[in-house]
Amino acid sequence: MRIKHLKLKTNKLHEMREFYITLLQMELSEQTNTSFTVRVGNTLLTFEGAKEDTFYHYAFSVNKMNYEELVQRIPTFTPLLADNDGETLFFSGLWQRSQAYFKDPQGNILEILPSTELFSPDQTWIQVQEIGVTVADMNDLISVIRR
Repeated sequence: MRIKHLKLKTNKLHEMREFYITLLQMELSEQTNTSFTVRVGNTLLTFEGAKEDTFYHYAFSVNKMNYEELVQRIPTFTPLLADNDGETLFFSGLWQRSQAYFKDPQGNILEILPSTELFSPDQTWIQVQEIGVTVADMNDLISVIRR
C-alpha cells in the first residue's frame, strides 16, 4: 500500500511544525492558521490543530544513504527510544532492515527504516511507510471494520 496523503491531529501545532520543518528538515508544502503539511518524499503529511490529545505510531522510509546520519542527528534534539538493555537500533524481521524509534513533541512514536532502493543523496525522506492504529478496544474496531 502506498500512502499518498496522511492527515493527523495534534494539540501542539506550533511545536510539531518546528519539529518537522526545522529539526527533521522536511519540506513545508502548505500552512494555515490551523494546520501545516510537510512533504515526506512521495507522501504529504498534514497535521491539523485539535483540542484533544492524540497518539499515533508511524514509520518513515528514509534514503539508506542518509539513514546513519539521521540516527546520529536525531538524538541531538530528541532521544532514540531504547529497549530494556539500552539498545536504540533494532533489526526488523518483517522489513529485513535496521530501524530506530523516537518521539515527536506530541508523543507520537516515529520509526525510521532505510530504503531498499537507491535514491539521490539529497532525498532523505522517501515516504510514510506505515501507520499503526491505536484503539482502546480491539473488538469495537473489528465490528466497525466488518460493517
